[in-house]
Amino acid sequence: MGNEATVEEKTMTTRVLVLEDLPADAGLTVREVRRVCPDCDIRVVETRQDFEEALASFGPDIVLSDYKLPGFDGMAALELVQKHDPDLPFIIVTGSINEETAVECMKAGAWDYVIKEHLMRLGPAFRNAMSRKSLRLERRLAEENFRNSEELHRKLFEDHAAVKLVIDPETGAILDANHAAARFYGWPREELCRMSIQQINMLPPEEVKAEMEKARGLDRVHFEFRHRLADGSVRDVSVFSSRIEAKGKSLLHSIIHDITDRKRAEASLAAS
Repeated sequence: MGNEATVEEKTMTTRVLVLEDLPADAGLTVREVRRVCPDCDIRVVETRQDFEEALASFGPDIVLSDYKLPGFDGMAALELVQKHDPDLPFIIVTGSINEETAVECMKAGAWDYVIKEHLMRLGPAFRNAMSRKSLRLERRLAEENFRNSEELHRKLFEDHAAVKLVIDPETGAILDANHAAARFYGWPREELCRMSIQQINMLPPEEVKAEMEKARGLDRVHFEFRHRLADGSVRDVSVFSSRIEAKGKSLLHSIIHDITDRKRAEASLAAS
């Protein structure tokens, strides 16, 4: 149990990578970070090689970088960070930077900059950057979950064995049709989605409109119609329609079952 807790603590610890060649300045930077994040794991490096190795092995949650270093500078460090992880917060901490250079750094992807003469501002900048990172990751996760959910629903619609149509009840336009619908009606999906339900339903257009209004108002969800197929044949169908909301618009999700054989059997029974 004790080992598991230790692993979890290490996982939750904020890792801070500091790029600074002056030991005194590095100490001041570490002190300010400790004020707002006492338990963080801080690693200080001075050279490009050590910085690149730390990005790969240390896996920092945030980078604080001096702007001017011997043979290396903050912009080059920022470029390496951008290639490594565009969502990794990067704060310039420097003693000499003009406004034009600061703007250039921000445009290049730096999250903030702090002048060493005003190092007390590092704590708030650090907290703000970590908060922004958390929000950005949450938003990205939410977007990914939404895309996965949307893809799942799309698969459930497209690959379902039942014949399915999505219809605009105001115009009768077929907005979507699954593969089973294309096989049943005999038109390609692309062509079905350019048609209206009035071109398929054998009822007069005004009656089709009235039936769709019933479905949209949930006054009725089950219908029996006669539908025309691409080859000119006519099939008896049972339709179950439900209202769905999409992008602020009410649509009809219709599931169609072929009941022609049943109807014929019923007619034969009645005749006998």
